Amino acid sequence: MINLLPESKKKEIKLEGIWKQITAVLLLCFFFFAVFVLLLFLEKFYLEKEVKTQEAKIKRTEKEFDYTAFKNVNNEIIRINKDFTDARNFLLQRISVVDFFRKISALIPPGVNLSEVSSRELTITTNKKTKKKALNIHISGYAKDREDVFLLFNNLKSEKSFQNVDFSPKSWVQPDNVKFSLSLNFVCENESNK
Repeated sequence: MINLLPESKKKEIKLEGIWKQITAVLLLCFFFFAVFVLLLFLEKFYLEKEVKTQEAKIKRTEKEFDYTAFKNVNNEIIRINKDFTDARNFLLQRISVVDFFRKISALIPPGVNLSEVSSRELTITTNKKTKKKALNIHISGYAKDREDVFLLFNNLKSEKSFQNVDFSPKSWVQPDNVKFSLSLNFVCENESNK
Protein backbone atom coordinates (compact mmCIF):
# COMPACT_ATOMS: atom_id res chain seq x y z
CA MET A 1 0.00 0.00 0.00
CA ILE A 2 1.32 3.32 -1.04
CA ASN A 3 0.82 6.36 1.16
CA LEU A 4 0.03 9.34 -1.06
CA LEU A 5 -0.65 11.83 1.72
CA PRO A 6 1.48 14.92 1.92
CA GLU A 7 4.21 15.11 4.55
CA SER A 8 2.34 17.63 6.76
CA LYS A 9 -0.74 15.39 6.87
CA LYS A 10 1.44 12.40 7.87
CA LYS A 11 2.87 14.39 10.81
CA GLU A 12 -0.57 15.50 11.83
CA ILE A 13 -1.88 11.89 11.86
CA LYS A 14 1.17 10.76 13.81
CA LEU A 15 0.71 13.57 16.44
CA GLU A 16 -2.97 12.70 16.69
CA GLY A 17 -2.05 9.04 17.46
CA ILE A 18 0.43 10.12 20.14
CA TRP A 19 -2.15 12.46 21.65
CA LYS A 20 -4.73 9.61 21.77
CA GLN A 21 -2.19 7.37 23.54
CA ILE A 22 -1.33 10.09 26.11
CA THR A 23 -5.03 10.73 26.69
CA ALA A 24 -5.67 7.00 27.20
CA VAL A 25 -2.82 6.73 29.72
CA LEU A 26 -4.00 9.85 31.59
CA LEU A 27 -7.59 8.55 31.71
CA LEU A 28 -6.33 5.21 32.99
CA CYS A 29 -4.26 6.96 35.70
CA PHE A 30 -7.23 9.12 36.66
CA PHE A 31 -9.46 6.03 36.89
CA PHE A 32 -6.96 4.23 39.19
CA PHE A 33 -6.55 7.36 41.30
CA ALA A 34 -10.33 7.70 41.65
CA VAL A 35 -10.63 4.01 42.67
CA PHE A 36 -7.79 4.45 45.18
CA VAL A 37 -9.44 7.52 46.77
CA LEU A 38 -12.75 5.65 46.92
CA LEU A 39 -11.04 2.73 48.69
CA LEU A 40 -9.45 5.11 51.19
CA PHE A 41 -12.84 6.67 51.99
CA LEU A 42 -14.37 3.23 52.44
CA GLU A 43 -11.50 2.20 54.74
CA LYS A 44 -11.95 5.42 56.74
CA PHE A 45 -15.65 4.75 57.26
CA TYR A 46 -14.94 1.13 58.21
CA LEU A 47 -12.28 2.13 60.76
CA GLU A 48 -14.51 4.82 62.28
CA LYS A 49 -17.26 2.25 62.73
CA GLU A 50 -14.79 -0.24 64.26
CA VAL A 51 -13.45 2.41 66.68
CA LYS A 52 -16.99 3.27 67.81
CA THR A 53 -17.75 -0.42 68.36
CA GLN A 54 -14.58 -0.90 70.43
CA GLU A 55 -15.32 2.23 72.48
CA ALA A 56 -18.77 0.88 73.27
CA LYS A 57 -17.24 -2.44 74.38
CA ILE A 58 -14.74 -0.61 76.59
CA LYS A 59 -17.48 1.45 78.23
CA ARG A 60 -19.50 -1.71 78.89
CA THR A 61 -16.46 -3.42 80.40
CA GLU A 62 -15.64 -0.40 82.56
CA LYS A 63 -19.15 -0.47 83.93
CA GLU A 64 -18.80 -4.17 84.78
CA PHE A 65 -15.52 -3.65 86.58
CA ASP A 66 -15.16 -0.53 88.61
CA TYR A 67 -11.97 0.72 87.02
CA THR A 68 -11.04 3.11 89.83
CA ALA A 69 -11.35 0.39 92.45
CA PHE A 70 -9.20 -1.91 90.34
CA LYS A 71 -6.62 0.84 89.87
CA ASN A 72 -6.54 1.56 93.62
CA VAL A 73 -6.01 -2.12 94.39
CA ASN A 74 -3.31 -2.31 91.73
CA ASN A 75 -1.51 0.74 93.20
CA GLU A 76 -1.76 -0.77 96.68
CA ILE A 77 -0.25 -4.04 95.46
CA ILE A 78 2.60 -2.15 93.80
CA ARG A 79 3.25 -0.20 97.03
CA ILE A 80 3.22 -3.35 99.19
CA ASN A 81 5.58 -5.14 96.76
CA LYS A 82 7.96 -2.18 96.95
CA ASP A 83 7.82 -2.24 100.78
CA PHE A 84 8.61 -5.97 100.81
CA THR A 85 11.47 -5.46 98.37
CA ASP A 86 12.88 -2.62 100.49
CA ALA A 87 12.60 -4.71 103.67
CA ARG A 88 14.23 -7.70 101.97
CA ASN A 89 17.12 -5.58 100.68
CA PHE A 90 17.56 -4.05 104.14
CA LEU A 91 17.68 -7.48 105.79
CA LEU A 92 20.09 -8.86 103.19
CA GLN A 93 22.50 -6.03 103.95
CA ARG A 94 22.42 -6.67 107.71
CA ILE A 95 24.79 -9.02 109.51
CA SER A 96 23.00 -11.71 111.46
CA VAL A 97 23.56 -11.51 115.21
CA VAL A 98 22.37 -15.12 115.35
CA ASP A 99 25.48 -16.17 113.39
CA PHE A 100 27.64 -14.36 115.93
CA PHE A 101 26.02 -16.08 118.93
CA ARG A 102 26.17 -19.47 117.22
CA LYS A 103 29.90 -19.11 116.60
CA ILE A 104 30.86 -17.63 119.93
CA SER A 105 28.82 -20.15 121.94
CA ALA A 106 30.88 -22.95 120.38
CA LEU A 107 34.12 -21.21 121.44
CA ILE A 108 33.34 -20.35 125.08
CA PRO A 109 35.14 -22.65 127.55
CA PRO A 110 33.06 -24.22 130.36
CA GLY A 111 34.46 -21.94 133.08
CA VAL A 112 33.47 -18.71 131.29
CA ASN A 113 30.14 -16.85 131.56
CA LEU A 114 29.18 -13.81 129.53
CA SER A 115 27.32 -11.07 131.35
CA GLU A 116 26.98 -8.36 128.73
CA VAL A 117 27.19 -8.22 124.94
CA SER A 118 26.74 -5.08 122.86
CA SER A 119 27.26 -4.49 119.17
CA ARG A 120 27.21 -1.87 116.47
CA GLU A 121 27.51 -2.17 112.72
CA LEU A 122 30.54 -0.86 110.91
CA THR A 123 32.25 -1.13 107.54
CA ILE A 124 35.84 -2.33 107.44
CA THR A 125 38.33 -2.19 104.58
CA THR A 126 40.35 -5.33 103.99
CA ASN A 127 43.90 -5.52 102.69
CA LYS A 128 42.43 -6.00 99.18
CA LYS A 129 40.75 -2.58 99.54
CA THR A 130 37.30 -4.16 99.50
CA LYS A 131 34.72 -3.00 102.00
CA LYS A 132 32.85 -5.47 104.20
CA LYS A 133 30.12 -5.03 106.74
CA ALA A 134 31.03 -6.14 110.23
CA LEU A 135 29.81 -5.99 113.80
CA ASN A 136 31.97 -4.33 116.42
CA ILE A 137 31.24 -6.41 119.55
CA HIS A 138 31.99 -5.54 123.19
CA ILE A 139 31.72 -8.42 125.65
CA SER A 140 32.14 -8.54 129.40
CA GLY A 141 31.86 -11.56 131.66
CA TYR A 142 33.30 -13.77 134.41
CA ALA A 143 35.78 -16.64 134.35
CA LYS A 144 36.90 -19.08 137.04
CA ASP A 145 40.55 -18.32 136.41
CA ARG A 146 43.00 -16.66 134.07
CA GLU A 147 43.54 -19.93 132.15
CA ASP A 148 39.89 -19.89 131.03
CA VAL A 149 40.29 -16.31 129.81
CA PHE A 150 43.46 -17.32 127.94
CA LEU A 151 41.65 -20.30 126.41
CA LEU A 152 38.79 -17.99 125.29
CA PHE A 153 41.34 -15.59 123.80
CA ASN A 154 43.02 -18.40 121.80
CA ASN A 155 39.65 -19.77 120.62
CA LEU A 156 38.56 -16.35 119.37
CA LYS A 157 41.91 -15.72 117.66
CA SER A 158 41.69 -19.06 115.82
CA GLU A 159 38.25 -18.28 114.30
CA LYS A 160 38.46 -16.34 110.98
CA SER A 161 35.16 -14.55 111.58
CA PHE A 162 36.56 -12.80 114.67
CA GLN A 163 39.10 -10.08 113.94
CA ASN A 164 40.95 -7.55 116.08
CA VAL A 165 40.33 -9.53 119.29
CA ASP A 166 41.42 -7.26 122.13
CA PHE A 167 41.08 -8.00 125.87
CA SER A 168 41.34 -5.16 128.36
CA PRO A 169 44.53 -5.21 130.49
CA LYS A 170 42.41 -5.61 133.65
CA SER A 171 41.30 -9.00 132.33
CA TRP A 172 44.77 -10.46 132.93
CA VAL A 173 45.46 -9.08 136.45
CA GLN A 174 43.45 -11.40 138.73
CA PRO A 175 44.38 -15.10 138.80
CA ASP A 176 40.92 -16.31 140.02
CA ASN A 177 37.32 -15.08 139.63
CA VAL A 178 38.36 -12.95 136.71
CA LYS A 179 36.14 -10.14 135.47
CA PHE A 180 37.05 -9.64 131.82
CA SER A 181 36.04 -7.41 128.95
CA LEU A 182 36.99 -7.65 125.31
CA SER A 183 36.21 -6.11 121.95
CA LEU A 184 36.34 -7.70 118.51
CA ASN A 185 35.04 -7.35 114.99
CA PHE A 186 32.74 -10.06 113.66
CA VAL A 187 32.72 -10.46 109.87
CA CYS A 188 30.06 -12.88 108.71
CA GLU A 189 31.26 -15.45 106.13
CA ASN A 190 28.21 -14.71 103.95
CA GLU A 191 29.14 -11.03 103.95
CA SER A 192 32.45 -11.64 102.23
CA ASN A 193 30.60 -12.95 99.17
CA LYS A 194 28.63 -9.73 98.67
